[in-house]
Amino acid sequence: MKTNIALQEEFLQHQIEVTITESEEKAPEFIPDCIKNIIMNRLSDVPEGQFEAEETGGYSGTWRIIKPFDYKTILRVVMWKYNHSIDESLTEELFIKYFGGCDGRHFYSKWRYTIKFDFMEMIGYFRSNGNKGQIFCNMVMEQINKYENRERNYAGK
Repeated sequence: MKTNIALQEEFLQHQIEVTITESEEKAPEFIPDCIKNIIMNRLSDVPEGQFEAEETGGYSGTWRIIKPFDYKTILRVVMWKYNHSIDESLTEELFIKYFGGCDGRHFYSKWRYTIKFDFMEMIGYFRSNGNKGQIFCNMVMEQINKYENRERNYAGK
């Protein structure tokens, strides 16, 4: 069935817009998880893309990031950077989880010994490889979420 519905939602700290142009299902109110999975797998490559019914179980359309950088996100990074606990830091194990064994150890070594835990320097280090830079940002956001959960739990006591 031809539709043409635009949905906006925050996903992985990005404001995204999905336009469903064809659907075998009734028009959704929220971005379906099957489409979010496709976006998650392609987000480090491009800021926009398309999806087909064969990949999603019935939806076709496009997606794009509409607000990739904002004050709220920067503030979250800053608050984490200066207030995180050891459990919320960027460890070698975390680098290996996100980048694999060889790259993970290499990037962790850069993070610890060369860049000396400087977030902005590490962003600059990935300037020639945006895909790896986005993976680094996704890894940082995982730790920021842990930090914010701890802060919320502490404030609720």
